[in-house]
Amino acid sequence: MRHPYEADTPLGLEGAWLVRLAVLAEAAFLVLCLLRLVPKRRLPLISALGAGGFTVYLLHPLIIMPLREKGLIARADTTLELIALLLAGVLLTALLASPPVRRLVDPLTTPSARWLLAPQGAGNTASRSGGTGAGRP
Repeated sequence: MRHPYEADTPLGLEGAWLVRLAVLAEAAFLVLCLLRLVPKRRLPLISALGAGGFTVYLLHPLIIMPLREKGLIARADTTLELIALLLAGVLLTALLASPPVRRLVDPLTTPSARWLLAPQGAGNTASRSGGTGAGRP
């Protein structure tokens, strides 16, 4: 999905559009399947990891990208390497979703929006007097 369309592909430009449409449709279907798997009751570990999902989503590139650039994360060619990478991913998720990490980065991940809802400054008399009078009888 990150590569541009090319007219010289075996399927042609129209075929590339159809393949991309099929990939997007499959992704939407898989999202619906994943939502169907969400438990209806609270499960202690799963619920805790889910509560920190946004934090994990925002912070994991800060750890993954430097490791990838240094060559520490590579393609898993053996079953043992795949298991090791999966275990490292689960441990990274648990670490980033932990309450201490979430508390530490909470000001960055969920900033206060009170300033958006604050009243206008003292120079704005229209807001204090009820407006300009437009629309009033």
